[in-house]
Amino acid sequence: MVSGGCAVHRNIACDMCDACTVGIIGERFRLIGADYDLCPAHFVSLPNTQKDLYEVISAPGATPRIYVVRNTQPNLLSPGHVVRADIFPTDGPEPAVVGWEKELRELREMGFLGQDEECKKLLAMNGGDAMNVVKKLIAKERAENAAEKAAAEVAEAEEQQKVVDLVEMGFQEDLALAALVAAAGEVKVAVESLMMAERAQAGA
Repeated sequence: MVSGGCAVHRNIACDMCDACTVGIIGERFRLIGADYDLCPAHFVSLPNTQKDLYEVISAPGATPRIYVVRNTQPNLLSPGHVVRADIFPTDGPEPAVVGWEKELRELREMGFLGQDEECKKLLAMNGGDAMNVVKKLIAKERAENAAEKAAAEVAEAEEQQKVVDLVEMGFQEDLALAALVAAAGEVKVAVESLMMAERAQAGA
């Protein structure tokens, strides 16, 4: 898609701003090996040591090209302007891609296994500071564990309340609990099975 003569990468949002609601306009800068994209306005704000870690996608479906930092300073434009990337020349050797291998190895050694994509994204956002990434990963894991514990406690309380409700209807607690388990927690189904059992016993 093209808007005002510029390519629009629909549904590809910039990971550093909320301005690209439709998608990144102009060139898309993608962190190599990770699901992390920047719009032109935010890409130019990165230090040159990080720009080498990105590839440029000029338009949707175009072949990605490795970005090469030149000695000349690019013009820093305000958000919304399109910035042309100074990309790898076609008549020279392809530069070596600098990655986060050292930092990723350290993170794996600290127990963060199988999280390379998330770690790469956090490293890019934190300028390669592995210790800061560790703090964020630990905080996230603790928050997730706390949320899971809270959800489990709520679910347990709800199940206990269902048993209390059935007991207040006059059913025995052990029978009520067994009926709820068999009914996958559905109170109506549990009541139906308990009443069927009660009627069958009364008619015996």
